[in-house]
Amino acid sequence: MRSTKKVLLSIWVIVVGLPGIMISEPALAIEPRPGLWAAGGGAGVLGNSTDGTAFALNLYAERFVDTTVSIGPLLQLANFKQIALSIQPKYWIDVSLPNPNAKMNFQAGLGFLHGGGDTSYVIPLGIGVDYPFDRNFSFTMDLLLNFTGVDGGLGSGIHLMPGLTLGVRF
Repeated sequence: MRSTKKVLLSIWVIVVGLPGIMISEPALAIEPRPGLWAAGGGAGVLGNSTDGTAFALNLYAERFVDTTVSIGPLLQLANFKQIALSIQPKYWIDVSLPNPNAKMNFQAGLGFLHGGGDTSYVIPLGIGVDYPFDRNFSFTMDLLLNFTGVDGGLGSGIHLMPGLTLGVRF
């Protein structure tokens, strides 16, 4: 009986406390400043993967170097069979959308990709839109073009794996 209460308390702390800690920093998307950390993720599709067109899951963290530049790791999963890890610098600009705090980013990276029994480089190039929902998180949309040497079933050479994800950043 006592261990059941401890387990339930632990679950409650994780479910309620951890998200509260993660989003407690105000205005991550609205007021980027040097030293600020942000994290997020998105789900979508990835074309020409080693598994054909695949479900894509992207997770990232980034630290702002100044108000317009951030850098951090990007983890890309395709059907949970292909994995890519890269370092992604991003350049942020303000855009004139209905929300004056909306931002667009241009990103490029370099890393490694493993899938289909093959490992090679990956060069993700992309563009993203960050649309603040409130002071705690933003909706995101990212279009990434992944250039890689991993054989996606199309023969040897450089392959392009386009991906589109929708997600959140906090």
